[in-house]
Amino acid sequence: MICSSGATIGLGHLRRMQALQQVMLRKDDYTPEILCFVDRGSKLPRDQADPSVGYCVDLQEIFNAMDAKKYDVIILDNIDFIISKELKNFINKIKEKTKIIVGIECLEKYIELLDFLWIPSFYNSLNIEDSYAHKLYFGWNKYLLQKSLETTKWQIGNDILVITGGSDPSKLSINLPRALEQNVNEKKRINWVRGPFADAPLIPKVKKHTWIVHDSPIGLDELIVRCNYAICVFGVSFFEVLQYRRPCVFFPLVSDEGNVELNKLANKKVGLYAYDYEDATSKLNLLIKDHRLAETVTFSTHQLEDTGCELFCTTLEKYLRNS
Repeated sequence: MICSSGATIGLGHLRRMQALQQVMLRKDDYTPEILCFVDRGSKLPRDQADPSVGYCVDLQEIFNAMDAKKYDVIILDNIDFIISKELKNFINKIKEKTKIIVGIECLEKYIELLDFLWIPSFYNSLNIEDSYAHKLYFGWNKYLLQKSLETTKWQIGNDILVITGGSDPSKLSINLPRALEQNVNEKKRINWVRGPFADAPLIPKVKKHTWIVHDSPIGLDELIVRCNYAICVFGVSFFEVLQYRRPCVFFPLVSDEGNVELNKLANKKVGLYAYDYEDATSKLNLLIKDHRLAETVTFSTHQLEDTGCELFCTTLEKYLRNS
């Protein structure tokens, strides 16, 4: 599994591959390994406790790994961000060394070189030729999400979970704490997740909330299950919150009212969509005060299914049998 992470793009793609790896490790037929590109200019994550992830900065390290061992399957998740100019040649080269090549998101330009393309989204915006349509998989049951705990019933409470992503390129750590203090009226416990590429939150000296900073946690499951409300940047973590049926406010890193996927998601009411962090804190305050709204949002999250990794493995097994 080859993916990318770093200060620019965060940890979402790596987290997806780790979710898939966890499911594969429970099966007898797989020995999954992850190699993660770190975008140039980024430092390696502070927490490298997971020995199953190798980090690299250039293609030669990929080729060295493939020369040292035979792989039946290569999974590529969003690596065009790192090696866009060389990607076609790269895929052609690795096709000589493996049975199956799978793309995860953003590789539609190369679908003729892939065995199949998996889109972890309910929405498909790709313009794929009819001759390749059979290679495309997307839907509410195609998200690749880590889940280690049982879903518990949502309850009214005082715990707010804040997830700004693995890298926080918009520097929400500076302004979002102030907005939470100003716009969330009731006194709450703010559980702030600091990603491995992100700065610590700038918590106001004069504050009404209790602040707890969780520094690069290995997983988010326990924090999500314990929270009563969440506020997230739109990304993989948002869907991890949804699968545990927690009412959540989400917003894009950059205001993007014309984003079709975000608008469709907002209309499905699986969370409260906000335009930016200021709007998000105001909507969070509304969610806290309006219990019926919180229950409605929580009920709507049932559209998301947590079977994506299992379905991916089932699909992959089909292709392997036919290879």
